[in-house]
Amino acid sequence: SDFYDTVIVLPNPVSTFMADTICLNNPTLFTDLSSGSNLSWDWSFGDGNTSTVQNPTHVYGVDSSFRAILNVKTPFGCSDSSSKTILVLPIVSAQFHSSLACVGRVINFTDSSSGTPSAWNWSFGDGNIAAIQNPTHIYTATGNYTITLIVSNVSGCSDTISHVIFVNSIPVPNFTADTICIGGGMMFNNLTTNIQPITSYFWDFGDGNTSSQQSPSHTYASTGNYTVQLTVTTDCGIESTSTTFNNIGLDENGLENAVFYPNPTEDVLNIALGQNEGSAVVEIYDVLGALVSVSEYANVSSEIRLDLSSLASGVYRVSLRTNHRSTSQSISKI
Repeated sequence: SDFYDTVIVLPNPVSTFMADTICLNNPTLFTDLSSGSNLSWDWSFGDGNTSTVQNPTHVYGVDSSFRAILNVKTPFGCSDSSSKTILVLPIVSAQFHSSLACVGRVINFTDSSSGTPSAWNWSFGDGNIAAIQNPTHIYTATGNYTITLIVSNVSGCSDTISHVIFVNSIPVPNFTADTICIGGGMMFNNLTTNIQPITSYFWDFGDGNTSSQQSPSHTYASTGNYTVQLTVTTDCGIESTSTTFNNIGLDENGLENAVFYPNPTEDVLNIALGQNEGSAVVEIYDVLGALVSVSEYANVSSEIRLDLSSLASGVYRVSLRTNHRSTSQSISKI
């Protein structure tokens, strides 16, 4: 007798897939587009790594081209394979540095990115931007600014980096001077303002003498007009200002300042007048304002000599009145 059997011919699956082109260190997404039922997937990424999920992702370790293969199989053993070239693009790494930032001064920004970037986009944190490799910029106000650089290469791979910089202020030199009635001696009060530390001061007193103190004092050897210059140095540069002081060593009456010396003193106090001023009265007051001594002179020459031996140790104010002036000085009796 004849024997018959039914043979079922099953269709083969069709393997196909898509994958995106990516920059190095980013995951490549593989998307299965195969046809067939109840398939299993066997992926080979071309770098020795494999996967059995339908739509895997994979991160390649180097920028290069790789041959990826997808083999699909039905439960009955029917299978198909397809392959594609996967391109992993080289990346760029953003980096930059800048010169010292000072308000109102040119700041240089230098690109130091790696990976051969071909495009640069800068944001300076104050609303201004630039699209060149190594730009310059000037800030109009001191403070913190966030600088952002985006670099990209011909493959379209990009990277971003941000740094915060502080824009330093420029010092504003300023000073005043107080006459302290010691032969034209003056105390200079430094009023310079600056956020950034000041590295040095330089005073030119206009008579050939100088000082590097912050707030110095200076005694002029003779009366006259002197232009005093203060120069301040910071990392942002050097700034200076000058003031002319007229009639140094003269009081409001055009007379040489009275000099009380020595101060402190033990028993004798001298008052140098610089010229004959006729009659004079010298009064001495204690710290409470009480009058402790009065001396009158009918005709003084250029100097008065006071005997303080009877006074107790302490601080006194000595008042001088002549035909031409009135002045006073605190002295210490030791």
